[in-house]
Amino acid sequence: MRIAVIVTTYNRPDALAAVLEGYLAQTDTDFEVLVADDGS
Repeated sequence: MRIAVIVTTYNRPDALAAVLEGYLAQTDTDFEVLVADDGS
């Protein structure tokens, strides 16, 4: 089953990098990550 994750961010590049690294470290690769910039 494919999973979609939506991550919202606003002026937090350090936190966003940590979140994306966490997703990339997953063993299950059947997912997509959508990042929404809240105007930063």
